[in-house]
Amino acid sequence: MKKLIALSGSDGSDETLTASALKTAEDVGYHIAEKCGILICGGKGEVMKAAKRVKRGGD
Repeated sequence: MKKLIALSGSDGSDETLTASALKTAEDVGYHIAEKCGILICGGKGEVMKAAKRVKRGGD
């Protein structure tokens, strides 16, 4: 059975959100996809958009 992995994070209005945090989210999304996991996220927050970018091949 595939693993279901949920991810949540900050949106664009978060003043403390850094480029490093977004890169980390992309890396997490990549590794989830690489292991054939299923990423569960809302998709509107900046961190969630970064995480799913790898899986979808773009924004």
